[in-house]
Amino acid sequence: MLALIGFTRFPIFYSSDGRKILGCECRDEKFREYILDIRDRKVVAIGRLANLRMRRRFVIEDKAINPSLKIAEETVRKIYVYPSYEGEDPLDNVLAMGIVLKGVRNPVFVPLISLKHLDEKEAQALLGISRAKALTIERMVEFLRSIGIEAQTRNLVEGIVVDIYDPEIDERYQVLVDDKGRVLDTNVCIEAETQLYLPEIVLLIRQRGEIFVYSRRW
Repeated sequence: MLALIGFTRFPIFYSSDGRKILGCECRDEKFREYILDIRDRKVVAIGRLANLRMRRRFVIEDKAINPSLKIAEETVRKIYVYPSYEGEDPLDNVLAMGIVLKGVRNPVFVPLISLKHLDEKEAQALLGISRAKALTIERMVEFLRSIGIEAQTRNLVEGIVVDIYDPEIDERYQVLVDDKGRVLDTNVCIEAETQLYLPEIVLLIRQRGEIFVYSRRW
């Protein structure tokens, strides 16, 4: 079980997987009393987690940016883990795995696992492009160029090929995406349990540094 505190007048309780909204009701009296004792605003308190459906987000300042760069969600200011009253600072300036809690005006992302630290240039570039009203593959490529990556696109029947050179790792590689920037294929040896977007895969490849690149595919 977990709860959001300070986003609404009363705490909102959730099931341990974060998917079922229990509202203001909590059968665990000790956990409910613990929640009522926390005076911070816009925080999350975790009692127990199980069977989580993890999501990826770019976490920058107080925003959680969907990798498709279409939605900016809120993040929490502190994370409390029952029964401790010592709130921990959440992950910041990272590409993170976490859970999305609904039920307030805007969805709230709780970052749990860091996948990549974002440097200042990457963070500011993501903030800038996330403000765009219409986010296209062109704007994603614009983001790559703004962080020092050379990127050129070519339209094929299979999708859009992005030819990339990242001077930070001194590697050239290719990524095949659809018109929404979702990765369809790449000539880099990389594993992902869920579908990646163009900004994600490029930053994850940069994080790894040493990569295995197959011959050009397209």
